[in-house]
Amino acid sequence: MRLLLVFALLLLGGAVALILAVQHQSYVIEKFNQVRLILLDGQGADCLAELEDLGVDFTTLGNQGTKKCPVLNAVKLSNLGQTNISTPVVLSCPAATKLAHWARDIEAQRISHVGALNCRNMRGSRIMSEHSFGLAIDITAIDDAVVSKHWTNVGARGKKLRFAAQIACQHFSNVLTPNTNKLHKGHFHFDYGLGYKCDAQP
Repeated sequence: MRLLLVFALLLLGGAVALILAVQHQSYVIEKFNQVRLILLDGQGADCLAELEDLGVDFTTLGNQGTKKCPVLNAVKLSNLGQTNISTPVVLSCPAATKLAHWARDIEAQRISHVGALNCRNMRGSRIMSEHSFGLAIDITAIDDAVVSKHWTNVGARGKKLRFAAQIACQHFSNVLTPNTNKLHKGHFHFDYGLGYKCDAQP
């Protein structure tokens, strides 16, 4: 009987917590976005030195962005050592080093992307996207393998994309692929932010 009472109280407590969370959702999200800013770290000169060691062609930009969307220790990448990129891209240095290590590990000759820096919420959410802080990039193709066309391909191009996604999970916090949802059917999303998600399997 006592065990049943404890179980009932736990259920009631959980229900109350859920109701409070829903009622105060805006406040919780606002505080999360504020705390997220405190946790940002550009990693200073050591990060820039690592990029140089990797042979990356980059320009240092210092701290960029706005109070809402700061990009700490920003760098503009022209290439990733032995890997060309479709257009120059601005990232926070820690994300840039992750991208360079990943490109080296998959031995890519060329990476195509559709952008990195974008001060906005996550789609369908009021939580700030890691794109806001220069910690995320969206990849559309690796060499001749195009995410929108070859992700499930049984040939060499599909294998290249799936291998690249699996290796990305070793470097980035979150790796989103066409497996994740329809919003990512045409690109990979890599970020060096909070949490951990690896959708690398076809």
